[in-house]
Amino acid sequence: MSNARVFTTKVKVLVGVGALAPLLITTALFRAGENAMQTSFAPYGHDVLHISTSVIGLVVTISGIVMVLSNLLLTSKIRTERLPALLVIGLGLLSLSFVLLSVSDSLAGYLISSIFLGISSGLCMPLLSTLAGRLKGISRDRALTAFTVALSGSLAIGPAIESGILKLEGGSFRTALLLLVPFGLASAAVAISIFRSGEVQFLHQSDSIQQSPAPSLRGNLLLRLAIIGQLINQVPFIAFITFGVLIARTNYHVSTSSAQLIFTTFFSVSFLIRIYLVIRPQTHRTFGLLKFCAVLMVVAILALALGDREGELFIIVAILGIPHGLLFPLTISLVARGVDPRSLSKANASLFTSISMVSVLFPILVGLVIGNFGYSVALEFIAAATAFLGILLWFTSKKLSLTSPSYH
Repeated sequence: MSNARVFTTKVKVLVGVGALAPLLITTALFRAGENAMQTSFAPYGHDVLHISTSVIGLVVTISGIVMVLSNLLLTSKIRTERLPALLVIGLGLLSLSFVLLSVSDSLAGYLISSIFLGISSGLCMPLLSTLAGRLKGISRDRALTAFTVALSGSLAIGPAIESGILKLEGGSFRTALLLLVPFGLASAAVAISIFRSGEVQFLHQSDSIQQSPAPSLRGNLLLRLAIIGQLINQVPFIAFITFGVLIARTNYHVSTSSAQLIFTTFFSVSFLIRIYLVIRPQTHRTFGLLKFCAVLMVVAILALALGDREGELFIIVAILGIPHGLLFPLTISLVARGVDPRSLSKANASLFTSISMVSVLFPILVGLVIGNFGYSVALEFIAAATAFLGILLWFTSKKLSLTSPSYH
């Protein structure tokens, strides 16, 4: 390649990254705040409000139902020009959920804060993913992977910040939550500036005048494979986020502030994996990597159930970060490859609706299992569910390979 062509390519990449940067900032601020809220929810209910794990699971399940309903709202016939407003509303509701939880002293306040968190998560994640898949000046796979890098980086930073606040404030969850309120407000402010600048849009101008209906998503094997792959990620992830602190304190005997650092470890590994995917995209190995992730996830969860030392905890959590780092960029890339551009928003909403069902079902099930049999048995239950999904993934990828060899 000539020097002129290399220079031109680099310029195009820089332009694309420039367009992506504000979106990555919005994503990072939102996801750091959302994750801090999610990881604080169970210990806050358990330690401050003295709620049982079964009730905590039920409240998280209700939040998941609200998240699914918000996802379904995006699959309805909402006019495209209204989507930016929905995103800004969702980002603002994150800060409101922090405020409500920090001042709550009853189950009612705890529940209301979870509902606002569910609305925020249900609106923001599909819309941010859609934006990342529709940028000009940067390849779709690279932009989507960069989006997931922002997710992992923010998730690694959020719990570390909260851990530091807890140490400084003597373990006060109320103070920590109030100090995290600006995350949602700042992300909403950046999002507003993005839409006012016109640099990032949900649709290209050529798409906005397209009159023909978007094609159906029914029977789409790539979308089905993406959903199964993300469920393999989501089943352990929702349990880890909801009950991770309690598992670390009970089975591994670490303090609450130290327990928060398991999330930093987990997401730091995920962050490094996703940076590598930006540099070296692995779309040609998608099917093999999905199978690898399923196996590694099951093995790591079983190891987490059997361990009891602090050093083992951090090693196992780091291993769990590997499939988490791989699965999300691989699955959203599958969605973008498998649908018409006009269907991308609907397809992303379908993906997040499907994986949000785990947020509806699993917290209450895991909470009940923990309440009756303990944390180790609950982890074995999660491993069995993940293994079943791995079998489904294997059969779906085999069918897709036979029907569309070019996707392998």
